[in-house]
Amino acid sequence: MVHARALLALMREHCTAGRYIPKAQLERMYGELCETEGWSPLNWVAIARRLGKMTGKRTGKRNGQKRVGYRGAEVR
Repeated sequence: MVHARALLALMREHCTAGRYIPKAQLERMYGELCETEGWSPLNWVAIARRLGKMTGKRTGKRNGQKRVGYRGAEVR
């Protein structure tokens, strides 16, 4: 999927290697990427599933809310 690969490249360029990036931040980055490239945004769930397969994905809870993070440096 071109969109997920482009987002991963953007993550590597702008985020600290090996750090987890919150889902909300990635959604914003994806929206900006689509705007810059002139793409129609795809469903975020499809992008998130692909990123989960391409990177290390971690879920947890903080203050009773579910959190999802993706590791920006690794590709599986």
